[in-house]
Amino acid sequence: MSNRIKKSITTTAVALTTVALIAPAAVGAVTIEELQAQINALLAQLTALQAAQGQPAGMPAACAGVTLSRNLVVGSTGSDVKCLQASMNTLGYTVASSGAGSMGNETTYFGSRTLAAVQKFQVAKFGYSASQVGPLTRAELNAWLGGAPAPTPGPTPTPVPTGAGLTVMLASDNPAGGSVVDASALHPMAKLVFTNGDNAEVKIVGLKLKRIGVAADASITNTYLFKGAERLTDGSAVSSTIVNFNNSAGLFMVPANGSVTISVLSDVDGSASETVGFQIISSADVTSNASSVKGTYPISGNLMTIATATIAGVNFNTSTTPAAASIDPQDGYTVWQNSTTVTTRAVDMTRITFRRTGSVKNQDLQNFKLYVDGVQVGSTQQLVTNTLGEHVVIFDLTSSPKRLEAGTRVIKVLADIIGGSNLTFTMHVWNVADGTFIDSQLGASVLAQSASAAFTKRSTGEQTVNAGTLTITKMTDSPSGDVIDALNNALLAKFQFKAAGEKIKVENLIISAVVSTSGVGSLRNGAVFANGVQVGSTATLNDNGASTASTTYNFGSSLIVEPLSPVTVEVRADIFDNDGTNSIVDGTTIAARLEGASTNNNGTGLISATTLDIPSVDTDGNTLTVKQGSLTISKYTAYTNQTVVAPLTAYKMGHWTLTATTSEAVNLTAINLLPNSVASSNASNLYIKYGNQTSSVKATVGATAANNNWAINYILPAGATIDIMAFADYSSSAAAGTATFDADVDATTASSAVSADITALVGQNIVFSSGSFATAFDGVPQNQAVSGNQSVLAGRFKLTSSYQDYNVKLMRFTANSNPSPIASATLKDSSGTILATVPYNNANSYFEFTGLASKISVPASTSKRIDLYWNLSIPSSTASSWALDTKAALTRVEYEDPSGTVSTDTNTRTGNSTIAYRAIPLLTQVDLNNSSYISNGGELDLYRFTMAAPAQGPIDMKQFKLALTWSDGGTDATLTLHTLKLIKDGVDITGSVTIDNEDAAGTAEGTSGVTEGDSTIIVTWDGSTEDAVAAGTSTTYTIRGTPNNFRTGTGSSDTAGIDSVALVFTRDTAAPASTENYLNADSPAVGSIVGLYTSAAAGNSAATNHTMIWSDEAAVAHAAAVGASSTGDWTNSYLVQNILTSETWSR
Repeated sequence: MSNRIKKSITTTAVALTTVALIAPAAVGAVTIEELQAQINALLAQLTALQAAQGQPAGMPAACAGVTLSRNLVVGSTGSDVKCLQASMNTLGYTVASSGAGSMGNETTYFGSRTLAAVQKFQVAKFGYSASQVGPLTRAELNAWLGGAPAPTPGPTPTPVPTGAGLTVMLASDNPAGGSVVDASALHPMAKLVFTNGDNAEVKIVGLKLKRIGVAADASITNTYLFKGAERLTDGSAVSSTIVNFNNSAGLFMVPANGSVTISVLSDVDGSASETVGFQIISSADVTSNASSVKGTYPISGNLMTIATATIAGVNFNTSTTPAAASIDPQDGYTVWQNSTTVTTRAVDMTRITFRRTGSVKNQDLQNFKLYVDGVQVGSTQQLVTNTLGEHVVIFDLTSSPKRLEAGTRVIKVLADIIGGSNLTFTMHVWNVADGTFIDSQLGASVLAQSASAAFTKRSTGEQTVNAGTLTITKMTDSPSGDVIDALNNALLAKFQFKAAGEKIKVENLIISAVVSTSGVGSLRNGAVFANGVQVGSTATLNDNGASTASTTYNFGSSLIVEPLSPVTVEVRADIFDNDGTNSIVDGTTIAARLEGASTNNNGTGLISATTLDIPSVDTDGNTLTVKQGSLTISKYTAYTNQTVVAPLTAYKMGHWTLTATTSEAVNLTAINLLPNSVASSNASNLYIKYGNQTSSVKATVGATAANNNWAINYILPAGATIDIMAFADYSSSAAAGTATFDADVDATTASSAVSADITALVGQNIVFSSGSFATAFDGVPQNQAVSGNQSVLAGRFKLTSSYQDYNVKLMRFTANSNPSPIASATLKDSSGTILATVPYNNANSYFEFTGLASKISVPASTSKRIDLYWNLSIPSSTASSWALDTKAALTRVEYEDPSGTVSTDTNTRTGNSTIAYRAIPLLTQVDLNNSSYISNGGELDLYRFTMAAPAQGPIDMKQFKLALTWSDGGTDATLTLHTLKLIKDGVDITGSVTIDNEDAAGTAEGTSGVTEGDSTIIVTWDGSTEDAVAAGTSTTYTIRGTPNNFRTGTGSSDTAGIDSVALVFTRDTAAPASTENYLNADSPAVGSIVGLYTSAAAGNSAATNHTMIWSDEAAVAHAAAVGASSTGDWTNSYLVQNILTSETWSR
């Protein structure tokens, strides 16, 4: 510590001692509380000095380098105990006032006085105390000692009463000490929790608060008590450091065995650096009817330091609307509006309260909505009566404050006026504390003004509620559309009667029926229902075009409509002319009308005694159209015309759908079927299905509908649809032709009782034909080369049935006279299920599958896929079972029809080639980065591919070719690729191969290389060598070379653009000729190039060239020698799997 800092701390300590020494002599002039405030100020200076030294603000010297890392209990000792005592003293939870444990005299022993101080700290922070310093307390203190923000408190725990009486304590989220902006409003000074341990509600009638800190009384202009967003008191000033709140009716109530949290908020107008705060000195400062008042006193909030800043402004306009007026009861009336100006910067409105005065009751005004600039803010609220006896509506926006940007903001409140006839109300923002507006930058609450001066209440003019009103509205579910002819007690219309202002008595209603058909003078049994109960008597409902144009229904006192309790009024009548002739016909329209007139005088306001016309204008229900039920029959579209082969049992001969219109149900009385001559001559055992019913069976089918009818009793509901289906048997001797049935239905409507018969409708055509069966190769697989020792798909075949079911009994296949690589054959269906596996029948040279009748069935007019698999052995060239085309062919199928007749199809259905090797390679290209121009004179990887050997065996490479395609942009120079090399898996193996220019019949490994006139590079392994790729592995080959004379047209004599060369591997397009499986050279020999020859011949034997020559070592004692020592297991790249494309290089 520097000498300067030591001196400062010493001076401060002396000052503290001096204050303590002179205090007794100044009792008459200065109170103890004021001396304590001075001491607190000096302690604050000490804290600042410590911070300057590098210690966190407020950190005691005893805590330097100390972290509270263990739980501490009575009896613990150590430097952490001394730090704990010093922290308690610094934070105001004094361990001792003098001697051991007091400020500056802290010890390393944890005793009972240390525990008492810690428990006060815990109650203040957490709302409860413990018998130790545990993890939560340590975390709180370590955060403070480290200068870090204290942990964010969770929800305030609900205190649990510890016994009878009222307990007062600081809330766990009591405001922390900090700055308060001068001239700000409603600053949180303290938060107190009152917990009631009594078994009865406790009324708090008085609360005295002591101002603490170094400041004048006048620096706090008003102090309020709040419970959440509710203001409990008017503003109270500080007098001689004391603020008193009193209300004999109760400042607030604390429920039995419950708690209430009260906030102390103050308006501040002082001087910079003044400190302000509040405390409850003793239990005597809380006046209540509790059995006792408990707590650890004094209960002190934290000190706030006044700071100066330019705070935003909120200024309510002089004019608040609406002006005085007489208004009808109505919804959404603007009860308060003010254009409010926000200055300097935006503010966040977190709450606003409006007060109602006047003679109306709270229940007369409901559903208050707050709007800012035309947009609703917060939720809908209701009037309540607060502890001050005021009638208020509170909009608490704390959870989602409304940002009021600088400028003029229109704040208004809408409410529903549902009562209060002849009564009055006025709405106000009564007190400056009824709105909280937080400066968006400073976080301080703004002290609102009105008319650019000190706030005075903002009040509307007095509103007088006029006599009650009754609103009649046709309801959205009032019936519309069709109504059934002759329906009894039909609902014609529904209306909502809604009263406002007062109860309205409806003495009668004048109602008529507006009917489109002349001659209908009235409807039978007219009646009025209110909320489902008939009011008034049943009476004929007259047509408004008749001589008596309406009917008056009298209610006496049975229809009274109250505010907030709308009544649903229904008009009902029979859809039947009252004179008994029922002139109503299909298509007649009817609408119920409440006759309106200014002379009705049929309603009375029960408070104002005002007479009302209900309604004052005609009010109609929806126009209804009278409908008589009917039926519609249609062919079922999902069941199409059928082609069939006799005999048939219970076969569906026709399928229809029958639909009733939505107006009414229909009683079905009969279903009739009319067959054509083919059907009547060949069908028997005819029956029908309708809905969920099945008819009796008619053994003989008659030629007329009268012979094929069924009497039924089936009710088809309005709007419902059922299926009607006809079934019959047909004998095997049925004549060819087309059978049909016509269906018709006899019916009567359920309500209007009119005929609903329908015209007969012909059903589907059932065409009798002979069945057929066909086979075909299905195109899969394509020509293929396959590795041995596996099961491969050799052919997919399709069996097709026309008009009749067939069961396949036998299938026979051949293998192109090359069965030797095939160990057995397997037949599978389309799901992959194995149907059978058979060996080759050497005696007859085929694979034959029998006993298939229960396994392969082909339903009428469908196809079935059958797959043939070769189960291959290991092909051997020595054993002549290698490189053979085992092309599959289906040569015979035996199939059986439903009558048991077996037929044979001997058409040959030949598949594609399947050439069996011991193993086949897979070639895959490796893409090279050729997105940029090549550089002349530098080595370049020109082409790269990978050859993989399958698990069945190794692959040996002897020779491969790459084709060249050149593009010269001009004639300036000859394009060249020279010094060609072969790289295997990153290793240069050029010394093991010869790279030839096929066109120039010379090496391409030198500087001559290949030029733009050359078309092929050939890579051949030298002598009797080859490159073997082990089974299940792969090798990557790269052709590397040096490009030269490539250029672009720009800046040279090339005139046509870009020079380029493309390299590509092209697969052989045909297999070698028969027995061409030996290595030899052309005659005369061209470089090291080899080809395939028909035998192991010495010398050069004019062998055939191929793109690639490879072996799968299928011969015994396989050799790569060229000529007489060659083995016959070499072939070309025909059908080899390759995924190779060209690689193009350009400049």
